[in-house]
Amino acid sequence: MTRRVLSQSSRLMLVAVLISAPVPVNAGPGQWTSSGADQGLGDVRSVAINNLDPRTVYAATFGSGVFKTTDGGIHWVPKSGPNSLSLLVVLDPSNPSNVYVGTNFGAFKSADGGDTWTGMISGLIDPTRPITWVIPALAVEPSDPHTLYAGSREGFFKSLDRGSSWIDIGGVGNREVSTLLVDPSSLGTIYAGGLGSVYKSTNFGATWMRGPAAEIANASSIAVDPRDASIVYAASQANGARKSTDGGIFWNYMPMRAGDAEFGSSAVAINPFDSNIVYFGTNGGGVFRSTDRGNTWNQLNDGLTNLTVKALAIDPMNTNIVYAGTSGGGVFSIQLLPVVSGVLFSGKNVTVVGENFSKGAIILMNGTPQKTLEDPASSSVLTGKKLAKRIAAGQTVTLQVQNPDGSISNDFRLTRPT
Repeated sequence: MTRRVLSQSSRLMLVAVLISAPVPVNAGPGQWTSSGADQGLGDVRSVAINNLDPRTVYAATFGSGVFKTTDGGIHWVPKSGPNSLSLLVVLDPSNPSNVYVGTNFGAFKSADGGDTWTGMISGLIDPTRPITWVIPALAVEPSDPHTLYAGSREGFFKSLDRGSSWIDIGGVGNREVSTLLVDPSSLGTIYAGGLGSVYKSTNFGATWMRGPAAEIANASSIAVDPRDASIVYAASQANGARKSTDGGIFWNYMPMRAGDAEFGSSAVAINPFDSNIVYFGTNGGGVFRSTDRGNTWNQLNDGLTNLTVKALAIDPMNTNIVYAGTSGGGVFSIQLLPVVSGVLFSGKNVTVVGENFSKGAIILMNGTPQKTLEDPASSSVLTGKKLAKRIAAGQTVTLQVQNPDGSISNDFRLTRPT
């Protein structure tokens, strides 16, 4: 697959002369389907996807422990381990069989995909002080999977031996840490959210800083744009959703609204293939989706019967598959289908625009695959190389987009002007 950047003039022309057609109902964006509510998942606090085998997914539930599916959510198997009050589940990206879980009664690790568990106690948990038992934040250092980070009401902790022992690094702001994010694109950069704000470290957690406008109460989830590390999003149950464009110094408020209602948020996820696409899980408003890096938002709730969404995860290989963990409703999943909404003749080429085009998507003309170029700036644009030369003046053809998973868009009937 070749990648191609549209020039600014081509983009302007695309807006000016776009040929549009209505999108059939059966080619819509997809619908959420319930996964696991009838299998005991219940109150899902965290969802983690195996990056090497995305059909393997873990869900941490508050009340029923950890569950695992190996078929994309059709069947779930309890992997409760030693505690059922699970708050989050984290996988080692270098070896996803290494699973880490934070609970209301400590932190645990498994080296065999959740079949057996070992407590992570030394230096992290004081058995005589219940305040130390709650571990809501864990993260794996991408540059060294032996290094783990943990956050609790007692502050920030670091392990250099996969959790066998821990070092108390000290407080982050007011000490309490409720979420952690390691920026994989910036060595040593960690974000920590807590009761009072979002903090940032650029030296593996040795020291922390906070911008003058970083007051974000009860930050519960943080995400960094994979293509621009200066763009950071934070979910907050207390005061909605926030976005920073300067690496966490200043934050802009993004209201999650539907009519007169406004919702706090619990989870955020960014499409790793196209970072223009951002999702927020909200408290009572379901899932909100932006395709322009948070400038505008729309609810994505068709089929989502539980609208309190506490966890989000995106399939790293097929980024049109999204999982949502809900409060009391188990896990929901959606597969967004490709939609073609417009076409532009551009010299020898034909540019197709729409949404939900996956990495490796191809243009079909009358059912036949065409040489396709991707636009690295947006997954909503594909170009059929020299495709215009194959369409005669006055000829009508049917264009579609096919994603690598086999899903095919609506038919787009195109007639070349005479």
